[in-house]
Amino acid sequence: MTEQNEDVSVPDSRDSGFGRVPDRLSHERTDERERSIRLEERSRIAVELHDRVIQPLLGAGLRTQAMADHADDRGVRDQLTELTALLESAIREIRQAVFALPNDAAGWERGRPLRTRVSGLIDEMTELLPSAPSITFSGPLDVSLSDDLADDFLAVLREALTNIARHAHASEVLISVTVDAERAALLVLDDGIGIGKPERRGGLASMEHRAARWHGALSFGPRPGGGTMLEWSARLPGAVATGAGP
Repeated sequence: MTEQNEDVSVPDSRDSGFGRVPDRLSHERTDERERSIRLEERSRIAVELHDRVIQPLLGAGLRTQAMADHADDRGVRDQLTELTALLESAIREIRQAVFALPNDAAGWERGRPLRTRVSGLIDEMTELLPSAPSITFSGPLDVSLSDDLADDFLAVLREALTNIARHAHASEVLISVTVDAERAALLVLDDGIGIGKPERRGGLASMEHRAARWHGALSFGPRPGGGTMLEWSARLPGAVATGAGP
């Protein structure tokens, strides 16, 4: 039996994919650092705008609205109300500008658990309220909601607390956040003066629109015993697709 020798060619690592692995890893690490830097910068900008611009504008808006509520002269009252609306518009524009920053630097709020985002919003709004709201959580809040649904949930809660701060003259605010397999629900109660004349429909219309987007519902009315009760709900995308729930 004749033994045959075969030449076995060993590829040069410089010509193979293996030789490029360190380069790829280096590029990936560089890209990750750049994304991290952009995320930190976006967070810094958002925090700076909140602390130095948005909060003072919120305070100014509350003061001008309070002055409008107590103004005897109708012309002065109308001008103060218009100024309040301009301040609110400026705040919305600033927030939209922050969230319009490039998506590869993920939102400084987006992606965080709903419980964390709700708690952060309440901390932010508490200084505008007579006392810290009481809040209860129920269900898998940390895993169930998409970023888009969580954004709408937070927007509704912010609008509800802003309305209480501006109009309710409440001494107590109760908040309940519930998430189950079918829906996310928000309940906000206050012991204020109740519903006044429906002169400003913008906020309620926005909440109704956000509920409709998620096949949910909005209920807003007097609270038994005095004050106001707001209930907002959204069907979870999986529940909508399968037809689950009521």
